[in-house]
Amino acid sequence: MLKTLLRLLCRILFRIEIHGNANLPQTGKLLVIANHESFLDGLLIGLFLPFRATFLVHTTVLQNPVFRFLLARVPHLAVDPTSPLAMKKVIKLLEAGESVVIFPEGRITMTGSLMKVYDGPGFVAAKTGATILPIRLDGAARSYFSRLSGNYPRSILPKITLSILPTTAIAMPDAPSAKLRRRMAGDAMRRTMQEMLFASQPVQTLFSALLDAIRIHGRGTRLLEDMQQVEETYGQLLKKILALGRLATKISAPGENVGVLLPNVTSTICLIFGMSAMRRVPAMLNYTAGTAGMQNACIAAGVRTIVTSRQFVEAAKLAEPSPRWKTSASSTWKSCARSSAWATSCG
Repeated sequence: MLKTLLRLLCRILFRIEIHGNANLPQTGKLLVIANHESFLDGLLIGLFLPFRATFLVHTTVLQNPVFRFLLARVPHLAVDPTSPLAMKKVIKLLEAGESVVIFPEGRITMTGSLMKVYDGPGFVAAKTGATILPIRLDGAARSYFSRLSGNYPRSILPKITLSILPTTAIAMPDAPSAKLRRRMAGDAMRRTMQEMLFASQPVQTLFSALLDAIRIHGRGTRLLEDMQQVEETYGQLLKKILALGRLATKISAPGENVGVLLPNVTSTICLIFGMSAMRRVPAMLNYTAGTAGMQNACIAAGVRTIVTSRQFVEAAKLAEPSPRWKTSASSTWKSCARSSAWATSCG
């Protein structure tokens, strides 16, 4: 009854979403692995796993009276992930047919990314031949129960997603020594964790990823400062991105490769994101290759239109377009590189 109430409460407060329920196995030796984002991770996995499992916790966790009280109500095993002997207890549990939940990182992330993955869990998986069930937690790191450092934005009740990936396994490596086999199994576990993160990440464009960042950090957060020492916030960048993206649609077609020959200023970044938003493919050109080199690159990449700045062309001492680079637009884009810009067509 208590578990049902807690599950309902978490669904309401954190807007829990679960993906991949069809990947849940029904029987067999099962080693559940997950990334470690916050102190909520064990609670969430325990509430939403449909089967009984023993949780591996770090010995230091039991020093906290709150966690000691909570863990007294669930099957758990306190171990030191750095100790090879501690993993023997886990092997016995798996060989007895128990399902085990473990965080291979051994500690909560402080960067938002994957931390060091210890060799022990990988060796346990290889030694027992257990089925590995990867679960990706996303969103808990933005709560106040995480250990993120710096000015990373927090939320009282962030949305949390649990992605259940297809099961996998780690075969015992063929190596001459136990130490080397342990290390190779640990490498295999690291790859499994990395693949879990990539597989559960939604496919995004540059522009959609930017919108997610704006939602997390806020429009007023300063993001960029170019060589002209001009600072731009997310909101200011978004306005320029949409404006330059619309201008790019006037000289190019959807899916077209468009050359970009501009200096390292904020407007160049905005143009790249704007093209991505409008389904154009920006192709960066290096002015040090010279006019002939860039022309050959455009021919090889199928680039027929180049967006650049006349001021940049003059400063870089590039020649005016040759007869093969006929002017196809003469609009003045003051927001692009803070000077007039022109587009040319590669004939």
